[in-house]
Amino acid sequence: MLKYLSAAVFAGVLSLSNVQAQDATVAFLSDLQPFGFIQDGKHIGFDLDLWAEIAKDIGVKYEVVSMDFGAMIPALQTGNIDAALASMFVNDARKQVIDFSDTYYVSAYGVLAHKDDTSIQTVADLADKSIATVTGGEAADWISKNLPNATMRLFPNLTNSFLEFQAGRVDAVIYDYPTLAYYANTDGASNARVLDETIGDQSDVAIAFPKGSELVTKVNESLAKMRKDGRYNALLVKWFGKS
Repeated sequence: MLKYLSAAVFAGVLSLSNVQAQDATVAFLSDLQPFGFIQDGKHIGFDLDLWAEIAKDIGVKYEVVSMDFGAMIPALQTGNIDAALASMFVNDARKQVIDFSDTYYVSAYGVLAHKDDTSIQTVADLADKSIATVTGGEAADWISKNLPNATMRLFPNLTNSFLEFQAGRVDAVIYDYPTLAYYANTDGASNARVLDETIGDQSDVAIAFPKGSELVTKVNESLAKMRKDGRYNALLVKWFGKS
């Protein structure tokens, strides 16, 4: 765990495998608005609220940790964290090494472009552009396969991608569509826009767990309960303005 967490956090965290009470270390991204981010020193967002409701349902005490996306799957594989909520798309390769909950939302990748750059109107216009995205995400694979002549720049987190975009050092950012749309309407409102066109098919997003985790079944039961009792829709309205 020291590879990923500070000594102070490590000292206060117990692994599920070591205790009878189900204390869990749960990793989030700290720059994935509106799903998970830090405001006034606190982790907030849709994913944080969702997990808080799940934890109440299944009686799990948990420690929140921030982690770069590329470090999450290795941390799950080694048991250093017990769950990860990071807008993680479900795919066959990931299912070979980690387990997933049921889908908790469906998304696709989108394109963030500069408002004054009229040369980018469709995804095809990115063919010879410079594009930022996050290390370890499916977007990087998509760019490599579908835009071989583009210049791809990989960053450990989305904040760095946005900084490069704001500085004009990249032409576009490719990432999860809802997150790019949120950015374009908030911090990037002065110079950013999101193309209406999305990339690829819609993909299931789920909570990730180590292989064989006993939490998966309990979390799925909680997700189903939240959909029935209205809590899930209430969170959608809170963070996205509609259910």
